[in-house]
Amino acid sequence: MKYEDLSELKKLYEDGVNITTHLKEINDSNSLYAIEVAYDLQAGSYTEVALQNAENLSLYFSNIAEIMAPHLKAGNRILDYGTGEMTTLTGVANKAYPSDTKTFCFDLSLSRILWGKQYSGRFMKDEIRQDVCPFVADLGDIPMQDNAMDVVWTSHALEPNYRRESLILAEIFRVAARKVILFEPSYEANTAEGRSRMERLGYVRDLPTHIEQQGGTLSSVVRLENISNPLNPTHAYIIDPPERYGRERSDSVFACPSSKTPLSRREDCFYGEKSLLAYPIVAGVPILRKNHAIIASHYDSVSLSRFVT
Repeated sequence: MKYEDLSELKKLYEDGVNITTHLKEINDSNSLYAIEVAYDLQAGSYTEVALQNAENLSLYFSNIAEIMAPHLKAGNRILDYGTGEMTTLTGVANKAYPSDTKTFCFDLSLSRILWGKQYSGRFMKDEIRQDVCPFVADLGDIPMQDNAMDVVWTSHALEPNYRRESLILAEIFRVAARKVILFEPSYEANTAEGRSRMERLGYVRDLPTHIEQQGGTLSSVVRLENISNPLNPTHAYIIDPPERYGRERSDSVFACPSSKTPLSRREDCFYGEKSLLAYPIVAGVPILRKNHAIIASHYDSVSLSRFVT
């Protein structure tokens, strides 16, 4: 399947076909393309669920907030990795984020980020929302400097990435200076029926082993009580990232996803003075993905004003 088939896939989705399963049958894996297409087509559905199940989800958010709060400090930079439509971020931040927190969040899908901006604009506390920076990025190429974040956390963002666990954890550990907290399903603690479901959907497995292999120290695993699906039990994996990048937070934040050299925001793009690549900003959202890079070797040196008479 290629991008020109999106209209066909959208029709299938509107007819009730599970796009993730459909593309998995074609490609025999949860390819990045399959995940991207499925999530983008589903954009808006998570917001709808959040609006319809506000009371039950509040319990889930409280559960996450209670686990996260002891690890958060005023002035932290916090990354919500795979934020979706920012529904969980909004609920958790309102309950747990301390003052003067700089919040970063990204997703593979622009459509979901746009829904998230709308949702957070309505429900997130003003003092938190004013310091939120959403962007689009690939899960395996976080466009940030080493140790850019104090805390990185997820809520079912790793979930559909079976066989990519180590790649993703390596990137998360690279940008996390102090703590990583993963709220993800546990294959090992699941029932036989639940494990069968996770296998069918291509969900992550054996996270403790992958964490150890990537140098992380798993300090504890906590089962969440307030979950919506007993076949998909959420566990909190509380991790100290490896010290190969040190423990000091970097001064700068964004990096070119291709070269990992610094990026700075300009009026119409993010630009790398060393990489000479520009990344567009769409509807106010930076698109920081390798395949969206624009070669712009003269971006800083050419001024249109010199051609004006």
